[in-house]
Amino acid sequence: MCVGDGEAAILSLLSEQEGQPRRGSSILWRDDDRNQKPAAKGPTKANVAPLDDLAWPDRKYLHFAQEFGYKAVGISSSRGCPFRCSFCVPHVYSQDSIERPWNYRSAHSIVEEIHHHYDNGERLFTFSDEHFLPNKMARRRASELAAMIKDRNMRDLRFMFDCRADAVDEELFSILKEVGLYRVYIGFEAAANGMLMDYRKDVKMEIYGDTLSVLSRLDIEAIPGMIIFSPTTTVGEVQKNIEFFAGNFATYAEEDFLSRLQVLPGTPIASSLNTQGLLGEMIEGEYSWRFKDPAVESLWNDFNEIVKGRSNDFLSLQAHDRDALSTLKKEIEHDLLRAVSGRMQ
Repeated sequence: MCVGDGEAAILSLLSEQEGQPRRGSSILWRDDDRNQKPAAKGPTKANVAPLDDLAWPDRKYLHFAQEFGYKAVGISSSRGCPFRCSFCVPHVYSQDSIERPWNYRSAHSIVEEIHHHYDNGERLFTFSDEHFLPNKMARRRASELAAMIKDRNMRDLRFMFDCRADAVDEELFSILKEVGLYRVYIGFEAAANGMLMDYRKDVKMEIYGDTLSVLSRLDIEAIPGMIIFSPTTTVGEVQKNIEFFAGNFATYAEEDFLSRLQVLPGTPIASSLNTQGLLGEMIEGEYSWRFKDPAVESLWNDFNEIVKGRSNDFLSLQAHDRDALSTLKKEIEHDLLRAVSGRMQ
């Protein structure tokens, strides 16, 4: 078992195999009694990689991915997250295992990698960070990155990243828009404050209107991250989620309406659901669970029937007619809200 980042741990493990143990190893073994023990003498400590010093990913097969439709070059500019979302594994790893819950690359390191691919003809980039703008340091780094992109005259660059709703700042995002920001994935998760409390998002849904207004004024596309169903969701909360989705987003991915909580081992929400008697068995790395309210379980089945019943319509339109896709979305939303109304009676 590796504690912390893996790059140095792999070297440490190889040294162990060669009979050259390193003090302070970040590798743990299990003995015959299934107890954890350090791989070497001295305290076991989490290893935090100096990200600027790591080699860039080997992208020699990038063109194969692009041929299958994945056009963007992925850039990893940070690891970890300082927030405490109850469903999040990176939260558990970064806050409970290492001293620095958000580890980041410098703006110079990032722009060097982007410029390398830009010179090779790439123009579309996506950041794979858990959260691109988690704190003041991240926002300062984003401003520095924008200035460097501008200085290098990468005019037709386009990029996207993930962040929270409360990270959207009009001044900063207008600067980023000038150098290529065109899309942001926002982890809204829910449009009901009760669900946001369960998810430990530490925001209220009332800020979402301001977030979306800023992005609309700047003509930056917002991609919503939603968890519409969870074990303790009520019918009323499902209704709020669908109404929020219907009122703010023109198109959709088919799975958006069927998004449900993924419960992973070690997360706070797994412990909470276990206490409530709602947690099931582990299946392929995640826990199954059951709905607390039978009406919500019935509504989940209704949603599956409605959405999957329009699958062929969705597949025939998604690559062609945006207006028709928007119309299809409205039809599905109408049917979903009618199903919600039926389960409230």
